[in-house]
Amino acid sequence: MFTAVGLFHLGRSTQVAAIARRTGHSLRTYQLIGLVEAAGGPGLLLGLGVTPLGIAAGFGLTRFMTGAVIKHLRVGDGLKQWPASAILAALTTHCSLRVSAR
Repeated sequence: MFTAVGLFHLGRSTQVAAIARRTGHSLRTYQLIGLVEAAGGPGLLLGLGVTPLGIAAGFGLTRFMTGAVIKHLRVGDGLKQWPASAILAALTTHCSLRVSAR
């Protein structure tokens, strides 16, 4: 999920540019956000075998998604934009805690 969304954000489509503008980011900054998201997916998968990597990726993505929720709320996005970030933040928190408890 993170990799697919990140790759979308790395693009230069008019939709990506519009989202970047709406959230107050430059297209370049938004693409860097996409890079972090795209790297998070493989980090979580590799973390299944390398526990410290999984914990770091999970907590990093949790903070990242929490920031996304805050940003969406600050710019006045409705229920269509921010719940996915909130759900992903909760899931990555849960997974990180489970991995760290091993």
